[in-house]
Amino acid sequence: MSLRVSSSDEVFRSMDSLACSVHVNTAHRPEFLDRCLTALERQTRRDFEIVIADDGSDEHTRAVIDRHRAAAAFAITHVWHPPHGHRRAVIMNKGIAACRADYIIFTDCDSLCPAWFVEKHLKRRRPNRLLIGGRIKLTQRRTETLTMPMIRSGAFEGLATPRDLRELRLRHWKNVWEIWLRRRGRPHNLGLNMSVEKAALEKINGYDNEFRGWGNADGDLRERLKMAGVYPLSVWREVYIFHQWHRPLVRGEGNAARARRSRIPMRAENGLEQARAVGSDG
Repeated sequence: MSLRVSSSDEVFRSMDSLACSVHVNTAHRPEFLDRCLTALERQTRRDFEIVIADDGSDEHTRAVIDRHRAAAAFAITHVWHPPHGHRRAVIMNKGIAACRADYIIFTDCDSLCPAWFVEKHLKRRRPNRLLIGGRIKLTQRRTETLTMPMIRSGAFEGLATPRDLRELRLRHWKNVWEIWLRRRGRPHNLGLNMSVEKAALEKINGYDNEFRGWGNADGDLRERLKMAGVYPLSVWREVYIFHQWHRPLVRGEGNAARARRSRIPMRAENGLEQARAVGSDG
């Protein structure tokens, strides 16, 4: 299995100067990735790198990344493996392995991050905590009205309606309640907006590569982090992204059953270390 990792040579920061790595998952959506990277270029903090975990996209995605590398004030690393079905968990691990900072913020290519996104994640960072951020789901109509000037200027941040903000507050307090109750399977976390120390991910061996396709892998990661003493902290109402509309993804067959199994080991048997080992061969 081949793995391709390419980095920006023009912009390089030492590990000591990196406050975090922003891990961006993508698969066959170059237009969304273009918007996502444009929004990230507006961040109030600049002491981060971007690692793009690419699940088999074609040269259109590489062209988008190369264009942003030429203008970005931060390093961009592109981690890619060939298209062999939807292997999100595996590419997430390969991206984690490529992150150089000790703290990782996760988002997806279909996310638009407000200018304060990285800054707020770093301000709320706590030892042994998984920060769980929120999202505002854009309708198909609102997504289709987005333009690159709106993203470059930050005008998209004005798309949050009073109803959106109210729903963020309600979800946050539901999360707080579920965390207090220590309910299994809760609070709901999204791979498009969460952050945690890289060492915590290494402790549990990252994502479980046995999850195929979309669905349940983020929740499994959360449960195993709990076992390792890394507990959720809701920042849903204050650290949110705008989620661009797209057609629903098909949940991977068997993922729900795997997530519900009675005994889940803290360390994934097939996880980060195994994905890293495969990558070293390519």
